[in-house]
Amino acid sequence: MEQTYEACYGITHDDFLSLQCGTNEILYVYDVYTYAKQLSTSSTYGCVHIRQSATYNSTECCHYVNDTEDCGMRYYGSYFVHYCVGINTCTNQVAWNSTLNVCDQTVYFSETHYMKAFYNCIPSSNILDICSSDSTQGNPVYIWNTNYPGKQGDCSSNSGCSCRASSSSSGMKVNVLDLRLYNYVTGDCQQQLHITDGSTEFVISCTAYHAFKRTTVYTSTTSQIQLRFDNVFQYGYGNLWIEIESTYFV
Repeated sequence: MEQTYEACYGITHDDFLSLQCGTNEILYVYDVYTYAKQLSTSSTYGCVHIRQSATYNSTECCHYVNDTEDCGMRYYGSYFVHYCVGINTCTNQVAWNSTLNVCDQTVYFSETHYMKAFYNCIPSSNILDICSSDSTQGNPVYIWNTNYPGKQGDCSSNSGCSCRASSSSSGMKVNVLDLRLYNYVTGDCQQQLHITDGSTEFVISCTAYHAFKRTTVYTSTTSQIQLRFDNVFQYGYGNLWIEIESTYFV
């Protein structure tokens, strides 16, 4: 289920995105937006670019209403996502973007003044290390690399790790939540994910880069698939987080 958190940019103790999941859940942050209100809210509600008082009208100034009242854009400062995925709670100070060339600056503030994060809380019991011998049941289930949210270990310790997924229905979707495989400076892909589906083998390489963008990369034609993560990089690098869901339910 989608969850959101909004907060204003400023210097008070409340100007933070504070994301929190349950005790046995893991954060997956998939989008962060910065927004600016219309200039008229300055006189109506006291909205400003930098909040400096705890008495600020957060309900009106730090809350998305619609695309007419609020002008927004994705925030590409990746630390918000990188530092929040794969853990239970995360707090980061709100940042801002210039609205130049995005918002009509005769209508909206020239800088955004609040942020909104979109995230899911995923049960940790449904997540497995691809190198683990453990098993789990559910729809969906999740597979990630050893050490996630840290980097995959070197190839001597966990290259070629694999797992098998099965469904009572006719097929499954393989969705990438986070895919940042190591592409060597010469252009050689050092890490690959192999999906074996009956007699078909599908390979996901470094060019299929999906950093925190939930993307369906494969839909199986059978009720059982195998995932294998090949790693020939000598040092620890690369991240992988996969979601597998039964097509019967989606």
